[in-house]
Amino acid sequence: MIFIPTIGYELLQTKARARDNGLHVVVSGCNGPASSRIIDPMGDIIGNVADEAAGVFTADIRLDERRYTYCLSVGDGNGESRSLFKKERRTDEYHALLNSN
Repeated sequence: MIFIPTIGYELLQTKARARDNGLHVVVSGCNGPASSRIIDPMGDIIGNVADEAAGVFTADIRLDERRYTYCLSVGDGNGESRSLFKKERRTDEYHALLNSN
């Protein structure tokens, strides 16, 4: 689970972090309605603070829930993204980044 204390409302960025890491993201913001939210590992919003004056939202999160998606490293099948990201890395291509100066 990733916790992001923020003042901004970067919905797309926080949804991307959830998908990138295959983890839940909890954002505590203070910039209008829906700035505080909980996002599931697929990038979908579980819920948010609808009324900034009330300022509280809770949700039950099942950390043992499996979420499968198509990934190249499993071939013709689905895998769980949080365990496959390391397998998807192309470390053989890193030299181009390191030698670009």
